[in-house]
Amino acid sequence: MKIDLIEFRSTFESLLRHLDYNEIRDLLKFWTGSYTVPRQLYVETTATEGWLPQASTCHNTLKIPRDLIRQSETLLQRVRTALFYGNSGTGFG
Repeated sequence: MKIDLIEFRSTFESLLRHLDYNEIRDLLKFWTGSYTVPRQLYVETTATEGWLPQASTCHNTLKIPRDLIRQSETLLQRVRTALFYGNSGTGFG
């Protein structure tokens, strides 16, 4: 599946517009392991359709399943779910 970067950027910007301040902070913590914005952030797509977004905090990389690239509402729901479980489970001490 070829990824349209402009469409993906639009979907990701829509996600950020719909998150409140605390959710954006939680996304940054989920993405990087810290509330401090690093010099570089990375986003990559994965072939794991139907999964929640994941993160590799060591590499400041947010991993978005490819099936969410064109589905801004579903991306928003799955990011919120990932943040909820990340916040209540391991990884957020």
